[in-house]
Amino acid sequence: MADLTDLATQIIGLTKIVSDAKQAVAGKPISVSVIPGYSPSLPSAFNLTGTLGSGALGNVLQPLTGVLVPLITSVQITVKYVVKRDGTPLTAAEFSTNPPLPSAGTHPLDVEFLLAPPIGEDIGRTKPANYVIEVHVDVTLDGHSAGTGSNPLKIPISVPAIGIPAILLLAQHSKSDSDFPGQVLCMVRPASPLVSLDKVVSTLNTLADTLDTVKDLIGLVGALNPLEALDTMLNVIQRASIVYFAVGGAPDFNEFGGWDVVGFGGFDDEASSAFMIGVTDTKARVWSSEDFSDSDWHEHSTFTVPDLGTTLGLPVQVGFGFFVAESFGDWDTDAGDSMNDEIESARFL
Repeated sequence: MADLTDLATQIIGLTKIVSDAKQAVAGKPISVSVIPGYSPSLPSAFNLTGTLGSGALGNVLQPLTGVLVPLITSVQITVKYVVKRDGTPLTAAEFSTNPPLPSAGTHPLDVEFLLAPPIGEDIGRTKPANYVIEVHVDVTLDGHSAGTGSNPLKIPISVPAIGIPAILLLAQHSKSDSDFPGQVLCMVRPASPLVSLDKVVSTLNTLADTLDTVKDLIGLVGALNPLEALDTMLNVIQRASIVYFAVGGAPDFNEFGGWDVVGFGGFDDEASSAFMIGVTDTKARVWSSEDFSDSDWHEHSTFTVPDLGTTLGLPVQVGFGFFVAESFGDWDTDAGDSMNDEIESARFL
């Protein structure tokens, strides 16, 4: 008979890993299934029944009974997972699993791993996060053991970044106004893939779901409602009486809403609140003149997206955030100069 340690080593060699790691998507758990090269459970004995036919004992059929003891009475297979990012082992708080991994004892053979994605702007290339799940397998046959040791089974995983769009909403009314939001101007960057309002809404909804799934892993653990501003933006679009859409910039607000009898457009000098999402330090500027002009008495003001971690008072930077100005009523570019109902053009910087 082969040495039991050799048999244990053969079982490890025949162990397979099934995973959907190659289809990794930000916010989607990675499934891992360990298929042992040998069944981890064997019966401790076999019942032996039957009859012994005629022959040496004559024509009398003799009963055949008894118990066969298997050559191997105990097979134990234990699995341990280690998750690394860029070669560094992660703590249990830096990823999540379903079911949860016990701190002691063997890990389950079937586990889903949720890994933190990087954060980047949707119009730029952000490198994926490179993970490796190491699967350490140990097999013991009747007290004879073998294991993967320093050569565990490895599952490489490349998790794509969450693409954060730059979206600015200018609303006709302040948030405290009973008529809020009224007419709304939605503006995206020149190179944005969001070329229509329906794509904006679809993307914001998907983004909300993805961020909600990974919020604890990217540093928002413990925050009561970190995506409240994103919910507000969706609500603004939903409740708006009409939504104008601009790609790259809006040099003349007179172009939105048509012209009245004295030559003014529907959204000209109307904006009273603003809501913007983007990667940290995304900037947009509004002017009290057409064509982004600073000449003569015209004024401008710049909106800058703060990091959400800073906004929430957290010790981490998460890479994106929201700018919110619920009312322009007391918002000045210079002392005494209010921009409320004065904006005539806007663009991203």
